[in-house]
Amino acid sequence: MEKTRTIVSVVMAVVLAIWVLCGCSRDSEHAHSNALESSDRSASNGQHKDAAAEVASTAVSVDNVRFVLIVSSETCQCALEKCRENEKYLAETLRRLGLGSNLDIVDHAKEEDKAVQLFKEYRVHFIPSFLVLDGDGKVLFKNEWDIDHIAFEELLTSLGNTQ
Repeated sequence: MEKTRTIVSVVMAVVLAIWVLCGCSRDSEHAHSNALESSDRSASNGQHKDAAAEVASTAVSVDNVRFVLIVSSETCQCALEKCRENEKYLAETLRRLGLGSNLDIVDHAKEEDKAVQLFKEYRVHFIPSFLVLDGDGKVLFKNEWDIDHIAFEELLTSLGNTQ
């Protein structure tokens, strides 16, 4: 009985630690967003204007661009909400532009191998994450947690697709 109690205590402590690290409370959402300002994220987000300029200068066709949203249907409530927000925003935006078929939604809970491959290949650390890839798989845009709507729409403009 004591062994079971110890195991339950350890499991609860681990769950609590994960919950705290994920920032899974309404009050800590901003702290969670700020925590994402790691060198990886700030480097990728800081490059969005450069990427947009590069796309314009190399004449990447929006038809060859792939939009990938990595979500999870089995995660904490705050991450579920953020996944739904991002999915809704992208579906509406891309449908408006006639690009809805270019969106690939990868659910970590259902396609773990594919999601893990994307995490490793594109140095993604959080769910949800959003990638815009050219025809060769090169990252044109990357956001983790929140999608930077302004930067994303600047990228779409540079691809010649705004309406």
